[in-house]
Amino acid sequence: MNSIGKIGVLLPEFIDPLDYELLRGIHTEAAALGYNVIEKRIGKAEQLLEFSDLRIQEIALQCGYHNESHFMRQFKVKVGMTALQFRQSR
Repeated sequence: MNSIGKIGVLLPEFIDPLDYELLRGIHTEAAALGYNVIEKRIGKAEQLLEFSDLRIQEIALQCGYHNESHFMRQFKVKVGMTALQFRQSR
């Protein structure tokens, strides 16, 4: 089997079943890890919004976001309101 098939670029039917299961497991673990990282970042942002006077851009940077727009989108999806609305509600 070529290396392209092993990294999951081909359709599942072209990958050895054991390799496919391994790749699925790796993908699932990576997705869970990414979810946990986002949860921790948003949790830290909530604390900073509630207990500090930092600007939202500074909070985004402190929470590991280098793009304020990306932070704002993820915050709204996870919390259900914008960071500014969250701050004002506290």
